[in-house]
Amino acid sequence: MTNTREKLLRLLIDPARIEEILGDLEESRGSRAAASHCRDLLSVCVRQSRLRTVPRSLALPLVAALAALVLLAYPAPLQTVLAADDAGTFTIRFAGREVVGATVDGVEVPPKSIRHEGDLVIIPSGSEALRLRVAGAASFVWESRQPTGVLR
Repeated sequence: MTNTREKLLRLLIDPARIEEILGDLEESRGSRAAASHCRDLLSVCVRQSRLRTVPRSLALPLVAALAALVLLAYPAPLQTVLAADDAGTFTIRFAGREVVGATVDGVEVPPKSIRHEGDLVIIPSGSEALRLRVAGAASFVWESRQPTGVLR
């Protein structure tokens, strides 16, 4: 399967070295954060570039621009967190630090109904909305909702 990363490498790197470099990058990808992996990709593209006739001072911005395109095409991995409070169970789906989906008591919450206000995320969940603060990638804090059926 040829993805954007491979297309970038095939464009810039000597074809005889592609498989070796792809293998090395794939090995490093499993043990490193996405940002480190993309930095490695950019480094390989600059150091192993076929653009020998282009001065390095021009090659670096060119490769950086192409790498930015790769980063934009590289979606953050989805992570799902299962949690529970006094009102019941819920899941939160993250793409990096962004909440992209949720379920409340096993019912999917329509993504358009999830409100984002800075790091505060408000998810409708019956009588009392679930309010959480994103603290990092797949990390959040919240105050427990009231048990269902309890009047305030």
